[in-house]
Amino acid sequence: MHIRLIIILIFISTWSCSLDEDPRSQITPDEFFLEDRDARAAVDAIYYYINDGNSVYARYYWLVNALLSDLGTSDNLNPAFSALADFSLSADNPVVESIWSGLYAGIAKANYAIQNLDSAPISENERIALLAEARFLRAFFYFDLVRFFGSVPIVTKVELDYNQEALPEQSPVDSVNQFIEDDLNYAFDHLPTTANPGRPTNYAAAAMLCKYFLTNKNYSRAAQASRYILQGSFSLQNDYASLFKNNSQNNTEFIWSVNLNSANGADVNLLTLPRGLGGRSRLLPIPEFYADFNALDRRKTVTFLTSFVDNNGNTVEVNPHVRKYYDPSAETIIGHSPVDFPLIRFADILLLHAEALNALRNGTSAEALGAINLVRARARFDGTTALDILPDLGKMNKEDFAEAILLERKRELGWEGHRWFDLVRFNKLNEKVLIAKPEISVSDKHNLLPIPNSEITLNPKLNQNPGYE
Repeated sequence: MHIRLIIILIFISTWSCSLDEDPRSQITPDEFFLEDRDARAAVDAIYYYINDGNSVYARYYWLVNALLSDLGTSDNLNPAFSALADFSLSADNPVVESIWSGLYAGIAKANYAIQNLDSAPISENERIALLAEARFLRAFFYFDLVRFFGSVPIVTKVELDYNQEALPEQSPVDSVNQFIEDDLNYAFDHLPTTANPGRPTNYAAAAMLCKYFLTNKNYSRAAQASRYILQGSFSLQNDYASLFKNNSQNNTEFIWSVNLNSANGADVNLLTLPRGLGGRSRLLPIPEFYADFNALDRRKTVTFLTSFVDNNGNTVEVNPHVRKYYDPSAETIIGHSPVDFPLIRFADILLLHAEALNALRNGTSAEALGAINLVRARARFDGTTALDILPDLGKMNKEDFAEAILLERKRELGWEGHRWFDLVRFNKLNEKVLIAKPEISVSDKHNLLPIPNSEITLNPKLNQNPGYE
């Protein structure tokens, strides 16, 4: 980390966040942690880097996973988006720079809270609860940093005086992973089982542990974590369409989400909807993504828009556009969506559970098939009745079942910020992208993003990821 990231982001950026705004937004550290509510405010400040409409998670998380995969492409009017879609991205890509700086900014906020909670006038139980929350958030940011960039610096303290000699070096991926695991285990042990919307629970920690263990091929621990969630009170919503309506957010399927509101929305629909609805058609699904659905699959009609009624009452036919987060009753002006982005849904966990069991048992099992078939069964429901489509999957070998799980994740979770991560984890990025985008040159270097050149300039101890300049 360097002086710009630590000093400026900690002491100049606002303390407020979209969950609990505090009027003392410009309090300096020597004036802080004098009252019990200061500790809560310090932890609340971390959420700005998740729940703000311009955060990595509201703006770029889904975008990168869609474009840098077999899901989406761009209209070529934004060079940064185009470079992601055609895999020509460089270390000067502004989206990549925003992801790096946004995640480290969140880590800086978390570190500030963690290192100062001991001095706050609060009870030991309150301190442990707030520490668990802050450590969960720090692990959340680091997990995505290591998935995006690989070897990264581990920064655990807020320093007031940095010099070139003190700039941190990158830590080996194994060391970063152990740091993440330690934080998540602490969070799992100390977070509550229920919390207000947008706050993590120990189920959210278990979900992150499941993803972490799957990413690192520890399938037994991944299955243990997912089974813990399956034994909880989470369930699939009856109708897939209800998941992306503003009035049904934070339901029993949502485990962890970006908590947006009407005053702090995201611009996803501005980028993806057709111009006739006020969008810009900037990011579009590729035809293969649309074709991967049964015509009657409920998820197809929820994910894609192929026609709309204009202001004159005329039906306008368009090529498929993604409309997954579009709730016209809540978003009267396109580009300010209050619909929450689910970061982890129960359906995601069901499919991760099947993935872990497939690796453990070298093929299907009753437990794994039960998990994936629950997801498929929900997709048959058209809002009124269950259709005769998407039959339950049966016995398969390990390779075929892995392929079925990957396809189901594409249909169920497309455009939600999972696909690039999934393809890398399954070692299928090259194969799937070349099928969908045969003109693209994709290689193993694209399993990671480049370290931003701007960061390497500020910290010469950083080494660029292989294949990037």
